[in-house]
Amino acid sequence: MSKYTTRVLYRKKTKQQISDSVKRPEITPISKKTLNKEIAAYEEMLTNIPTWPFVSLINWKLQGAAKSGNNHCHFKISDLVKLSDASVDDNLNIIPDNTLHNLRVALIDKYSEQLARYYAQKDLKDTPDQFFKRFLWLLNHNKISYGVQAHEEAGNEWIKAMTIYSLDSTSIIAIRDAVVDGFQDTCCKSRMIYNEHLKKHDLILDFEF
Repeated sequence: MSKYTTRVLYRKKTKQQISDSVKRPEITPISKKTLNKEIAAYEEMLTNIPTWPFVSLINWKLQGAAKSGNNHCHFKISDLVKLSDASVDDNLNIIPDNTLHNLRVALIDKYSEQLARYYAQKDLKDTPDQFFKRFLWLLNHNKISYGVQAHEEAGNEWIKAMTIYSLDSTSIIAIRDAVVDGFQDTCCKSRMIYNEHLKKHDLILDFEF
């Protein structure tokens, strides 16, 4: 037997030993139950989109139009979201200079103030008699504590809203419903369109006041 034949037989034997000792990987089909669970979680995420960031942006746009003496306002939601990182002054007017203060931060500040007031009136109990319990109660019901908590939650809700908005166009329906419900006195038209530039659905809004 030649050296070449011996090498070939050795390789075949070695290959066979390896293939016999290694278990072939198996792909288990995903169950219908798991799929339905994923769908439910996805639908819940879309249902729970915070709409106040969009309502705040619309309020800002409408107030700007009114200050300019106009009684009609027409815009896309995508344009407002784009403007949310624009630099603004203390009166929320857009300025060309780059500053640390932008519209998004200003609207979060405004909402967090309302949220802090809500916390201050929510689930308040009688002050405990015992010193340490009373001390903890006072810490938990401290105005500063409420402010920090509210600001953090408002910031997280803004990020969540914008993330869902950028991920899925179905969120446009939730935004439209919130706008139609909250601005029923002034919103005269709301129309969903497909934005070719963004490659996603968008919302055109018309207001008269």
